[in-house]
Amino acid sequence: MFKSLFQVKGTRRPVACGIEAGITLVKIALRDAEGSLRCFFVRYPDLGSILTSLQNLDLKTIGVTGRGAISIKNKLRDRVIKINEFVACGAGARYLLKTQKRSDSDPFVLVDVGTGTSIMAVKGSAVTRLGGTALGGGTLVGLGRIMTRRNLNYGELCDIAQNGLRSKTDLQVRDVYEPGEINISPSFTAANFGKVALGGLEASEEADWIMGLIGLIGENISLLACSLAENVECLQLCYGGATLRNIPALTEVLLESTQCMGKRALILPHCEYLGALGALDLSSQKLSTDEQ
Repeated sequence: MFKSLFQVKGTRRPVACGIEAGITLVKIALRDAEGSLRCFFVRYPDLGSILTSLQNLDLKTIGVTGRGAISIKNKLRDRVIKINEFVACGAGARYLLKTQKRSDSDPFVLVDVGTGTSIMAVKGSAVTRLGGTALGGGTLVGLGRIMTRRNLNYGELCDIAQNGLRSKTDLQVRDVYEPGEINISPSFTAANFGKVALGGLEASEEADWIMGLIGLIGENISLLACSLAENVECLQLCYGGATLRNIPALTEVLLESTQCMGKRALILPHCEYLGALGALDLSSQKLSTDEQ
């Protein structure tokens, strides 16, 4: 199903649309009459031309969510349904779970890693925001630029990190305690950038700093998410959001940290389109209900 699902180009005319306007990117999901999907994202400078194209399509519904939802709704006007951002993300996560033949009826905690991070409890169609953190993709790009003293974008920073080693920046438990001295895994991080603090910059390079930054972001997001999941007695955590696209180093940190905390972890496929897919699905459901 997903082989041709997320393609920008297609020949069949869309009949429904879901849009999530985030802080950095606008994610769009289009569905045609046969149920096939095409998803893509644009940056805000390109949004105007996309909205003009959408106005020229004979769409039955347009679901919008996110920080720019009201502005988009005002521009498109007809057939536009505004969807709560957290509810849309929850619906998108349930949809993606079903495409993977996983149960979407069991409760789970959804961690949406965008420019910042939101953490939600999802139980059926009910979505409750548990909390969040300002750590996310914005932190990676912002601090990454400060570290490198270059105006690098997200993709360029991810490329640099591929050659980095966290062991050159982070102080691990094995660096602090003798084997068997404390009942904590020796590979756990004792202090992010602790080796730099103790030994200076000479022993590490630019790639190590970015990799250390990815570790700091991922570990702290997962630790907070696991803590909030414990409060609602939930074992399953699902991670999504645009920041997780094409960055295996971050997804590995999230998976490992979550499992070390005794929770089950899943990186949702095509997770950058959570909100757009949810807005598409929920607006289509609302139209069907209204027409009955």
